[in-house]
Amino acid sequence: MGNQKFQHPEGKIQLMNGTLIDCYPLQQTQNEIDNSFRLDTTGEYLVISRKKRTPQEIEQRKEEEAKAKQAEDYFAANAFLFIDNRERILADSRMFLAPVPVQNGLMYTGTSGFQKPTLGVYIEWWQNCLLSNIIDKRDHWLIYHFGGSPLSGFNVSRAVNASGKKRELNVRSFSDLWHPFVEINMRYDDAKTRYQAYTIDKVIKLLECDGRSIDARLKSDAFFLTQEIERQKAEIERKVYGTSEHEKGNYRQTLMEFDEQYKELSKQLSFNKFAPVRFWIDIHKIHKNLSAILPNNECKRLYVSFLQYVVDALKKETEQIAEREAENRKQQIFAEIEAQKDAVVNFYIEYQAREKQLEEYEKQYKSEVAELKRRLRAGSIGNKGYQKAFTPLRKSMEQRKLDLDHFKVKSINEIFERGDSISDDGYFECIKDFLKARK
Repeated sequence: MGNQKFQHPEGKIQLMNGTLIDCYPLQQTQNEIDNSFRLDTTGEYLVISRKKRTPQEIEQRKEEEAKAKQAEDYFAANAFLFIDNRERILADSRMFLAPVPVQNGLMYTGTSGFQKPTLGVYIEWWQNCLLSNIIDKRDHWLIYHFGGSPLSGFNVSRAVNASGKKRELNVRSFSDLWHPFVEINMRYDDAKTRYQAYTIDKVIKLLECDGRSIDARLKSDAFFLTQEIERQKAEIERKVYGTSEHEKGNYRQTLMEFDEQYKELSKQLSFNKFAPVRFWIDIHKIHKNLSAILPNNECKRLYVSFLQYVVDALKKETEQIAEREAENRKQQIFAEIEAQKDAVVNFYIEYQAREKQLEEYEKQYKSEVAELKRRLRAGSIGNKGYQKAFTPLRKSMEQRKLDLDHFKVKSINEIFERGDSISDDGYFECIKDFLKARK
């Protein structure tokens, strides 16, 4: 990842959508922020040798961690207030540059790239990184803290909902979560040192955080729904790659047809003389102010209902695509089975015989385990005696199950010349369906 600084116009910062906002110079420039990537030297993220701490140092560390956790929780509790008021935050450099008391990081490189994030950095990250916000069956969530390995991708990320409830999760495609954050954070490093900034507490007071109004909730609903539309579109577009030319054409046609349907439906809506023909994306990406376009709550309700319709329709489309893919895959495997049906029949007969042997052994295994438990309860053997007799029985049972699975996968690989795959990739279920249909 490059460390080249983004050049903002003098006295301004340029947002990711190209908008320029005026800044207020500090009387004295602060120390330069170095967010260049390098190996961690603090011993927190890359441990080579750790110096033993004194009791005083341990106690001080506990106090520092408690204060940091309190500040982080305060930020998380107001995350939805910030996303509701994103337009205002992105229009005021002092709000945009408000320091956020949350420290993200990676194994090996520590906090480099993640130092001194601001409220505006979080707003732009939530808007531009689809993995940073989540819609599940019951709620909306914003990720506000993350840390993990850039190599394995394992991570512990924290998310919060509008009620302030928190949850931990492991985000798949972790690099797609932290890469955008680093790029956005580094983009404003120079501005952080040169211009005035409010505190988070001051921002919250200015945003009047006594409660979230209907207007605010509708605005956040619109935000999450437009993000979900992007995710569903990306899922369909992802199908284009790695498929046949015929399927690629089908997927592209699906998106084109859906886009046309969207345009036709959107023409029936008019918010303050603005028809949202291109509302695939959030307002900030098309330089429009949501409050100006949707001047009252009735308009906002109508817009949110429309977005929900689009999300539901796209989900239905992706489900149908998945079903078509599964059926096409099944028919391809059926054709391969037909070409090797004699070998397939012989394999399945042998598999059923081995499966029958396993079932008989499992009955014997359960009987012997039940007898051991009876003797343990009766006191004729102790825990050590029970474990000594039970462990080899359990291992033998597990090994026999593994042997049957290995036979299944190895045989399928040989019949269909699939190399050294470690799973049957749906072939076995198709074999059972194929042979069942022939009876």
